Amino acid sequence: MAPLLATLVLSLLLLSPTAALHADEAGLTDFLIRTPGHGHHGVQYGQTLKVDDDIVWVTSESGPGSIDSKKAADTSCYVAGRNVTDGAVLWRVNACSSPDGSHSALVVGEMVHTLDDRGLLTGWKMDGLKWNVDVISSFDSQENVEASRLISANYKGNAIIGSVLQREGDEYLVIHDSLTGEAVTPAALSAKTLLQKAKLKSSSRSHIIGMLSSNSKLGIISGYSNDKNEVNLSSVAYTELEAGQSASTIVLKLAGDVSNVALTAASIRAFAFKERVYVMGIEKGKNSKFSIATFGTRGKIGGKVISMGFPQLEFTGISVDESTETGRVLGIVGEDVKGRRVVSVVTVKEKTEGELFFDKNSTGENHDALVYCSNMDMALGASEREDGSTVISSSGAVIKGDNTLSSSSGEKSIASFVDMAYLVECKADFMTVAFTTKGGTTSTIRLDKHDSTAYTAKELWTTEEALGSISSAVFLDETHAVSMSSDGSVNADEEEKNALQKLEFSSRMQAQMSSLKNFLFEGGIFSSLASMALMSDEKKAERNFHFGFAKLSILLSESMSRIIALDTAKEGKVVWAMNLNPDGVVHKVIHGGQSSSLNDPHGYGGVHDHELLVMSLVPTKSKPKSSIEWRCFDGMTGKVFSNDTVTVSSGIAQIVPLRSHLHHSTNDNRSCRQVALVIHDDDSISLIPDSDRSYAIADEAMSSAEKSGLFVHTIDKDSGVFRAMRVARKSGSSLKPGSKPFELVTVGKALFDPSHEKIVNIAYPQRNEVIQSPSTVLGDDALLLKYLNPHLVVVVTEATKSFLAEVTSESGTDGESFYNALASADNSSSGQKRKPLGASKPGEAPPVASSMITPSLFVSLVDSVSGQILHRVSHAHATKDDIKASINVPVIISENWVVYSFFNQRTRRTDVGVLTLHEGMIDKNGLTAFNGPEQEVIFSSLESAKPIVLSKTFGITKVVTALGVTVTKAGISSKQFLFATSNDQVISMDRRLMDPRRPNGELKTTEKLEGLVQ
Repeated sequence: MAPLLATLVLSLLLLSPTAALHADEAGLTDFLIRTPGHGHHGVQYGQTLKVDDDIVWVTSESGPGSIDSKKAADTSCYVAGRNVTDGAVLWRVNACSSPDGSHSALVVGEMVHTLDDRGLLTGWKMDGLKWNVDVISSFDSQENVEASRLISANYKGNAIIGSVLQREGDEYLVIHDSLTGEAVTPAALSAKTLLQKAKLKSSSRSHIIGMLSSNSKLGIISGYSNDKNEVNLSSVAYTELEAGQSASTIVLKLAGDVSNVALTAASIRAFAFKERVYVMGIEKGKNSKFSIATFGTRGKIGGKVISMGFPQLEFTGISVDESTETGRVLGIVGEDVKGRRVVSVVTVKEKTEGELFFDKNSTGENHDALVYCSNMDMALGASEREDGSTVISSSGAVIKGDNTLSSSSGEKSIASFVDMAYLVECKADFMTVAFTTKGGTTSTIRLDKHDSTAYTAKELWTTEEALGSISSAVFLDETHAVSMSSDGSVNADEEEKNALQKLEFSSRMQAQMSSLKNFLFEGGIFSSLASMALMSDEKKAERNFHFGFAKLSILLSESMSRIIALDTAKEGKVVWAMNLNPDGVVHKVIHGGQSSSLNDPHGYGGVHDHELLVMSLVPTKSKPKSSIEWRCFDGMTGKVFSNDTVTVSSGIAQIVPLRSHLHHSTNDNRSCRQVALVIHDDDSISLIPDSDRSYAIADEAMSSAEKSGLFVHTIDKDSGVFRAMRVARKSGSSLKPGSKPFELVTVGKALFDPSHEKIVNIAYPQRNEVIQSPSTVLGDDALLLKYLNPHLVVVVTEATKSFLAEVTSESGTDGESFYNALASADNSSSGQKRKPLGASKPGEAPPVASSMITPSLFVSLVDSVSGQILHRVSHAHATKDDIKASINVPVIISENWVVYSFFNQRTRRTDVGVLTLHEGMIDKNGLTAFNGPEQEVIFSSLESAKPIVLSKTFGITKVVTALGVTVTKAGISSKQFLFATSNDQVISMDRRLMDPRRPNGELKTTEKLEGLVQ
């Protein structure tokens, strides 16, 4: 017994500790990155908010706005407050009352004010919402009234906020108290009315130019603009308000002939200084000039215009800093002859009454962005050098320390020119400045003053705004890094050789002997015992690698034209970032082949494959042609292997990923392991990269023995045509770049009539998904077979407003005839009998109901190879008056599940639709050792039967903005569906709760055995 016990103890000691996850460790590798939500255009407005001793930097994608300023498309509605020291997001609010709205933002005193495009004016403080008011409701008729911008001033010692509204060529001003939201004026003030009182000659449009403080009275500047959007300084009036009423209106006359001084409406700015009014703007033209006009107030009329220009500089904008008591600081923005953006700072001061002088603060070179700190009397600028670095500098100053801006990954180069500069703090001995780039990087610098010429710069924090708008993501496993030589190039042959050697029996025996030697003679026994008792951070990190938790997330932001790589094992640390062409209208990251799996051992695009391709479609001046810029890069490091530009004849209709099992060759700078076959709008085909290797890979994909060809499809949202095609090689063609050897052969079509319904979303299965089981075991041991079609496409359509109104008026019963017409199609599936719950036979029409509500939302399952509509389900989610210009219907496909969500206007709740697809059922006695059912071994989109569909709809209280599903290595855990909601939450839901077969009543024994829940 003793020898046996000794042997057992020795065996236990020789065992290496096994890394495992325990229940209390769940979620420890999760991380959260809180963004301000400026992922569409970056920070376009920044202002310091001071509350007691706290300083918060308030940012937004929209500022107060200006006359005739055009709001950028797809602008984020979020306004955020950040910690000045570390950049942490302290709070974030949604300033829009509609999902597709826009807004203006303005900080006044301790308040943040927002005005959305529907006229909702809101006042926010650090601790949340304080008041809101509908500024459009004051109009008797609210038609054609559009909220435009915000202005502010001081009135009788209190800060006030003005909302400017547009209506039929006129602008109206509604004034409220900044702190309370109480109305200051009893009604909206019309610019046209104020100008008529001044007896000025009428023009096409009237504008509210500014709102100024003058003693105890409030001044309003208004003016006319012509058809060229120019404001002539001779058509400007000044109105003083007293006790909320219009007291007097005078014309702001200038000395001399001013008939030729016409300023662009969008550039007009106004401010008051020493009881005088200043109106400034930019003269339109090739040799544009900056002009500032000075006017007397309190009955004093007359003044003069001072204009100045900079050599070879065309002005494009003006900003005013009104925090300076000794003068006003103007940021003059322009472009030089080479099209480069140049910023200058001009200090406007007054020597004597009516006499101005300009002090141009420059650093001796052109700058992409520039700020001026009056307390330090110093301008600080940032500019991109020829080597790609972004350097901060100031005239006559020696700046030490962090004088080169860094990217979020720590590299001393932002690699994208600075877009804007914001003065966050300005003291006598230091200033804090935030610089933003076109790529969405925000870097904050603190500049400390030592003497008149010596300064030290310290970088406080850097963040990526593009993380607020992620278009797509690719996850790569860090545990299988591509081997590289000393010069950074990939040695494909050496890597494959080493991998094969490690799999040999002799190599594995050597590894075991080395481990035993370390255990017995090199202290391994003690480290093993210690690891059993306590797992160190290093061991946990090693464990994360073994379990596949150490991944790199390659994130693409199309709106910001930027790729960002995050390390998931290091709480989302930015590893590298890459800027794409900002002129590109389409950006796509291509990874994998047509049917790659999560753990692809052959290198066809699984998580272990690190070679990626990014494409950018860039319009050219020679329309209709465009160009595709591509880069082949290493996803782990961001190193670019090769890049080129290919001219194409039209836009992109579809992209098909293809992949070679061989790594990128170091001697080929025009090819890539990852290939994209691009289908264009004119049915032409391009291969990216355009190389011999790419054509060989495409030809191999078409002629592969286990495939019946290479099938593709296109969807034209305008015409509603879904076309399934096969890629064929032209007879006698050669596989050479530029030879165009491929053509498209139509296999099938499906039509979604655009006069009846519009396509709102398209979803595809996940190429890297692991199928846990091809069937579901029921409680009575029967098998419910899953319908697993890799060519499944979900097309979501919404009925058009006009057609919905037409069928409603014709039927007289809320569209009963329209519903019956749709239901009679042999691919429809609504109202079917329970055979089981929610199921219908393929092609079976539902019974005609006696009274039906008009369906308005349709979910169609289409086979992309045959072009057949496999199934179609409808929902009555809205009436004709509820149909909006855009609707968000997120969809996710997982195995044989289709989950989608939409907001139901009729019930005023969010509905979640679930479809499960099945081939059929095998009885528990139908599959034994002696007999089995007849089944097709190979799935065919052209010949296999349509699926049996189980469906059910659930209701939730939150608005769902996106859907996802959990993915685990080898599919070892149950899948959870992820819901992103409108209140910035992520909800995980067990799919058993969403199963269409979920019983409504008490569970039966067989249902309990199956694992169903009530």
